[in-house]
Amino acid sequence: MQFITSWEARAGDAVHLAVNAPDGSALVAGNPGVRESRGPGYRILHVDLNVWGGAREGDWTVLLSTAKPKRKSFLVDLMVHTDSDLDLQSELLPLSAEKAQLLARLLHQGEPVHGGTISATLHTPLTTKNIPARTVELQLYDDGQHDDGAAKDGLYGAIAPLEGPGQHAFHLVATAEVKGGNGPLKVRRETHLHHHLPGAGSKEPNPEPTKVKKPCFLKKGAR
Repeated sequence: MQFITSWEARAGDAVHLAVNAPDGSALVAGNPGVRESRGPGYRILHVDLNVWGGAREGDWTVLLSTAKPKRKSFLVDLMVHTDSDLDLQSELLPLSAEKAQLLARLLHQGEPVHGGTISATLHTPLTTKNIPARTVELQLYDDGQHDDGAAKDGLYGAIAPLEGPGQHAFHLVATAEVKGGNGPLKVRRETHLHHHLPGAGSKEPNPEPTKVKKPCFLKKGAR
């Protein structure tokens, strides 16, 4: 399982993510099967249920908290991923300070799903006047015309604008029809992806894009 929280990164703002299993035990990074990854504007708690070995069935409790935030309020997103036969992989490849290549692929039982649709909602960073982020709707294509590889190969692509500095949050949604035990089955899968762009003159290096799930479908050297 993955517990993912993200927010618009600002100096002094940090969100603490705490998760309790159905038996009340806390999931602590460093314990068997539990690890945490973090960066500007996001926290991800990874739980390998096969290694962890605790209770699975029942209510999982997620607590988000912050200490002395610099702002009166700010938006925090929470997403929980569990294992299934569906896997929506995504990756962001920055092309310049103004744009990036967004790629995604939906897999069913390890095989690419063809003929579906994948879209993304981009929430751009807040402005210097703390104006709410602009929302950009993106449609990804599998036509071989959007740096997405060959047409109808199951790899979808689109060019995404980068409006830095700050946190760019992508919410991807894939819908398709797959073979089920009783005939065709309509499916839907969602995931999040984040990219932090440092400000002008910042000594902070531009990090690699954060990947909720490490994709393995890009051809070496592809752009």
